[in-house]
Amino acid sequence: MKFETIDDIYTMNDGIRSRFISFVSELSEDTIKKVPSNGAWSIEQLVEHVSLVDEGMIRICSKLLKNAASEGLTSSGEAKVSQQFLEKSGQAATTKLNAPDFVVPSGGLSLAESIERLNENDSRLQEMRETFKTVDGSKHTFPHPYFGEINAHDWLVLRGGHEMRHLRQMGAILESIEGPK
Repeated sequence: MKFETIDDIYTMNDGIRSRFISFVSELSEDTIKKVPSNGAWSIEQLVEHVSLVDEGMIRICSKLLKNAASEGLTSSGEAKVSQQFLEKSGQAATTKLNAPDFVVPSGGLSLAESIERLNENDSRLQEMRETFKTVDGSKHTFPHPYFGEINAHDWLVLRGGHEMRHLRQMGAILESIEGPK
């Protein structure tokens, strides 16, 4: 997928977030808590995981943009997603990835609490939008366990990709516990 501007990435992420929230909001309490027979996380646990990862991604982006701003690195709002990230993204779609321990859901958050955290994270990210557009977030990197060293623009794209990955997973979980529709 190609992004011309930071606004393009935000638009994509907003659309994915809307679908994500809509999907989980339509499910019953029993459905979201049901653990699939293969032992995978429940939908509620997946949403908690996404909220934890989302929070971490925003912290990383903030740090990377702050470092770039302190060096006076400016931008005209162009998205500078690295080729290495795009290549690994294509591979990640068909690769089983294991979450690091610090983003494994504890089961301590309800769906409503996880959604509240997602909304808070989204507000923080919206506050960063102008900084993303005016500061060159492509020069500094932070390591990801699978993607390696990636820049703030990569992390921003990854945010939507991560939610989309888990939205598809939730669809598969729903089908496994309720059968095909």
